[in-house]
Amino acid sequence: MKDRLISIMVTAAIILAVAAGSAPAQDKWYGGLKFGLNSSQFRGDSVAPWVYNPSGGYYITGTVADKLAGFIGGGFFRRDIGTWFALELDLMYSQKGGEGPVNGVLKIPQPSAPDLDGTVNGELTVRMDYIEFPLLAVFRFPKDDEDKVGFTVEVGPSIGYNTRAEAQLTGSAEVTLADNSKRVQNFDEKIPINGNINRWAVSGVVGAALEFYLTKQTIILEGRYQFDVTSISSDQNTYNHVFSLMIGFMAPMTN
Repeated sequence: MKDRLISIMVTAAIILAVAAGSAPAQDKWYGGLKFGLNSSQFRGDSVAPWVYNPSGGYYITGTVADKLAGFIGGGFFRRDIGTWFALELDLMYSQKGGEGPVNGVLKIPQPSAPDLDGTVNGELTVRMDYIEFPLLAVFRFPKDDEDKVGFTVEVGPSIGYNTRAEAQLTGSAEVTLADNSKRVQNFDEKIPINGNINRWAVSGVVGAALEFYLTKQTIILEGRYQFDVTSISSDQNTYNHVFSLMIGFMAPMTN
């Protein structure tokens, strides 16, 4: 099923690219910027067992399925093909990931004594940043007779490259000392991600926007949903799912 989705998206990208190249020369090109907020979460296999540091002694479990806020922004080019249809290519920087409660076992190595054992309770935050290239078909529906406000729907594939993957563990550990006494220690530190990260990601994008047509520029208010069809790791099946709200503007590049 996943391979079929990837094939469909690659085919769609090729068709959209060919359509853009074969569009009539008199149609307009636009350029613009968009930026806003992401609300992302992981779906699929649990992330916590994938993120651990054997050398540091962390062994944690938890779903890490809560939403994580992040930034999204970048530029785009759009080519009108007629009055109701356009093709758009974005270049976006997108912060994704997830967070959630975790627990587990902590082992602290000692130079000349047995390791100290402890239990961990805390919050794990996993941040994954991407440079992404969505290629979108944009369908435009004018909202009034003067064509000052429009409603658009967009759909298409996206290819992304992972530029950052890191985990932050915050919480407390109860450690059993050599004399069997207990000590509670608070911590807030970055821990390495042990799992194999897939640098390239393929995803689908669907969205809608209101466009306000000024004299030369257009103001855009856009909502977008993006879902991975490739896993974040070759070790398991975990996928980024992201809702984005953005504001942007565009202006014609040709007369």
